[in-house]
Amino acid sequence: MLAQPHFRACYDFFALRAEAGDAPQEVAYWWSRFQDVTEDEREEMLLPDDQPKKKRRRRSKRGAGKPQENAAQGAASDADSAHDNE
Repeated sequence: MLAQPHFRACYDFFALRAEAGDAPQEVAYWWSRFQDVTEDEREEMLLPDDQPKKKRRRRSKRGAGKPQENAAQGAASDADSAHDNE
């Protein structure tokens, strides 16, 4: 990842933002150091993933015609309301 040109471009931009005060200086320093250390030191710099994984909620499947039927009913009731107001 560190050898990718896109990473380097993003890092350089982030470092410039940190110098300008638009990004945390500590984070820019961490990334600078992360690039310069050995693989073992990088492993030590990373936080362990101790938190339990969040379960993803699945969306319920809707019938294919239901949204269109509801829209059609809404349009019909709007037309009735407009007709009543005349």
